[in-house]
Amino acid sequence: MERFKSDVLLFIYNQLKEGKVVRKSDILDKFNINERSFYRYIKDIKDFVAQESNGELIGEEVVQDREKGGYILKGKHEKNLNEKEVLAISKVLLESRGFVNTELKDMLDKLLENCISQDKDNIKRIIGNELVNYVSPQHGKKLLNILWQISSAIKDRRILDIGYSKIGIERDSRRSF
Repeated sequence: MERFKSDVLLFIYNQLKEGKVVRKSDILDKFNINERSFYRYIKDIKDFVAQESNGELIGEEVVQDREKGGYILKGKHEKNLNEKEVLAISKVLLESRGFVNTELKDMLDKLLENCISQDKDNIKRIIGNELVNYVSPQHGKKLLNILWQISSAIKDRRILDIGYSKIGIERDSRRSF
């Protein structure tokens, strides 16, 4: 019985941590428990997130959201992005047309993975429609490592020597910063 209780507690807690709404009816049906047990489990999780751990508060609380029809985990400091923020950042990345297809797709996948939304599929569909029409830059070079190297050089106050040329002109120009 103790093993079963921990399974239910962990399932509910993971659902809450992922930003999902925990509905009483779903848990009762999934685990075949009674209503009283469900409320006891919610209380245990509420107590856990409210207690101090090594002198630090976890900074979260489990609250009932009547609008959503269940329990949610509210953080004092939201660490994950919601669906609107993910969509906005994705649109900026897509419209910048600054990254090759593989880099952009990897970044968008990671961004979606860190989104706390039950509506991830809808966001994937919206972004996917735009990703199909995405045109990579003509240079075809991966830029993430280059951007990191430039930023590191600036932070370390190193001199940058950047070579560039105009399309159709053979001459190579250099500029030091």
